Amino acid sequence: MTDGHVDIDEVPGLDAPGLVRRVREAMSGDPTDAAAHVVAIAEVERQLGRLLPDEEQGLVVNDLIEWLREHPEVDQVADLADAFGLGERTLQRLVLHRVGITPKWLIQRRRPPCWVWHVA
Repeated sequence: MTDGHVDIDEVPGLDAPGLVRRVREAMSGDPTDAAAHVVAIAEVERQLGRLLPDEEQGLVVNDLIEWLREHPEVDQVADLADAFGLGERTLQRLVLHRVGITPKWLIQRRRPPCWVWHVA
């Protein structure tokens, strides 16, 4: 599937009509509403997630991403590697292979941009 596509109706084990209906329902009110996007994306992830095998590496990466969400103060790859008992190079290979980006980029991507200012 990498660098390719398949029509949603052709995905084995997927209730494509049901998924399309639920996404349309979520987006029917205001398609620009961020909350509607969250609901629609969650439904797609739920449906597609059922089709994925529970591989150990994938589960580790899921835990790693969730941990990063819960620890916004982390800004170093070494801290992330230490938290999971991994070497930095092992972490880099794992994340790059499973997510397609480096751990450094993953950390930077989830942090708010430095130019966002909060006015009290």
